[in-house]
Amino acid sequence: MEAMMIWQERVAIDGVKKRLRVRDGQTTVDPHVAEAGTYAVFKHEDPSEAFESFIKRIYEEWFTKTMYVPGPYYVEARGEKGPDEQSADEVWIPVDYTKPAHCGSYQNSWTTIAQALREAIKFTPKKELSLVDVMGYTGHAFRININGNNVDPAGPTAWDWGPVLEKDLLRLGIRCSYVGEPNYTPPTPELLGQAIEKVQSSLDRGIPAVAWDLLIPEFGVIYGYDDDKQELHVKDVSGEGVLPYAKLGRGQVGELFVLTFDGFFETDKRTVLVETLESIVEHARVRYHLHSEPPFQNGLDAYDAWIEAFRKGTVDPFGNAYNVAVVCDSRAYAVRFLQELQQRWDGDSREEQEVSRLAALAENHYRDVFNALVRLPSLYPFPQGGNPNVEANAAYSIDYLERAREAERQGVETLESMLKLLKSHP
Repeated sequence: MEAMMIWQERVAIDGVKKRLRVRDGQTTVDPHVAEAGTYAVFKHEDPSEAFESFIKRIYEEWFTKTMYVPGPYYVEARGEKGPDEQSADEVWIPVDYTKPAHCGSYQNSWTTIAQALREAIKFTPKKELSLVDVMGYTGHAFRININGNNVDPAGPTAWDWGPVLEKDLLRLGIRCSYVGEPNYTPPTPELLGQAIEKVQSSLDRGIPAVAWDLLIPEFGVIYGYDDDKQELHVKDVSGEGVLPYAKLGRGQVGELFVLTFDGFFETDKRTVLVETLESIVEHARVRYHLHSEPPFQNGLDAYDAWIEAFRKGTVDPFGNAYNVAVVCDSRAYAVRFLQELQQRWDGDSREEQEVSRLAALAENHYRDVFNALVRLPSLYPFPQGGNPNVEANAAYSIDYLERAREAERQGVETLESMLKLLKSHP
């Protein structure tokens, strides 16, 4: 049984009845004006199946396997059938989306590189760093990267991992090194040997290694090894498992990337914030992709690319749902990071007070970004994807993406003011 997820404005629909579900099983039938909201739409295609049996299957089979909670009624859309007939072409059920527990919970994240880094950091002298710290100071809480052709799922991981992470981790007081890169090329035996040696060296010091595409094409950690069995013990967002040495870098994507921590040092609050703000602003303002194809856009221009894909009707449902989840979750972390920044800079000096004030203002803007984006996961659940190229859904999405873009523009400008302040008083 499949459902189409659609956004419906508040309009009258001809030939439609609303049946209110009540505890005793009785229903009342009224002419219906559809409320604005998200609906799961089911087609009644088997005339041999009794309509009441079809309705029962929807509630017992479909809703029990999804992240959706049904509303208090369902709508019978009859099309050309008369209103008194005992069947319907479609059944519309208003739904609320219950997001995954890790979305914005500040314990896990859709940005799996940040989550993997945090898992490894727990075993280092920097273990006091939270996932909010990692998301914020690396800039991942403020990132967005969209393919304007189709919003494909590669967006959140389409960046030069090694060099970027090397700079990001310095802001956390961590020196790192890595083997491999995102090149869609399985490793040579020599490169694989270097990676295995690197992993073992880190694990022998008691620190997990961060790696790509262990069980699924996401970032995870390698937390153990068995040299006799030639196996690695790995964990990512899909779970835990055992990976043969020979399969490292030869997963679903077929590319190798392993990162380990090499040293730790104390950081200066002011320097770290300046470098973090520089990274956030650069991401927002400057395209970091070297080639025009594929047409990835990062930062503020990414919203325009996303909107254009909706206007063209070329949005990939799976990729769009993934980007919606990642970006919405990251902005939840941006809000929390800016809240904590206010507390860290709540000092007596004029500069500290101004930084705290600007952080509060930026928090409000990024909260507006989150409040706009959070309207989309219910329409585009991952991994099902929904129906982004339905005209009403596209129009609804464009509206909220435009709101998010404007709020983020104001947020970036506020962070630029904070950066200017800090640079004017070295």
